[in-house]
Amino acid sequence: MILALVLIAGIIFLIYKLRAIIKNKRYLKNNIVFDENIVILDDKDCKIEIIGKSNKKIFDGKEVNAKKKSAVANFVGYIYEIENKSKSPIEVYTKYITIGEYTDKFNLYEQIPSGKKAKGFTYCKKINSLDELKEVSGIIVISKNKDNSQDIKEYNFKID
Repeated sequence: MILALVLIAGIIFLIYKLRAIIKNKRYLKNNIVFDENIVILDDKDCKIEIIGKSNKKIFDGKEVNAKKKSAVANFVGYIYEIENKSKSPIEVYTKYITIGEYTDKFNLYEQIPSGKKAKGFTYCKKINSLDELKEVSGIIVISKNKDNSQDIKEYNFKID
């Protein structure tokens, strides 16, 4: 009887272990989460962090779990988190992005209320795999509305 219980417990343990291995392999295939977030900017107004790389299926700008390949497109890019530390709303977007030797486009554009955070996914048009997403540089722009006037700041960034 005790041997049967030990055997059953061992089988249950192996099933859970196998599920964890399969889940992690699937996770690692489609996502890379960095050990430490890459901080692009951290000043009095805003903190921008890159959490990892991801390969997602996007349809009309939203992530989907569709099985039909014709309905969706696969995009490779970065998962980000942006915190608005200022006392007014801000807009954050990118421009002049280069990946390796050529220019690409990120879809990063966020409007963030005061004191709030935004999480999202910025994808690239020309990149098809996580391995190709390296040596990324460009300019990130922060627009702040204050008394009906805009204060725009641009920051250079690089992700290796």
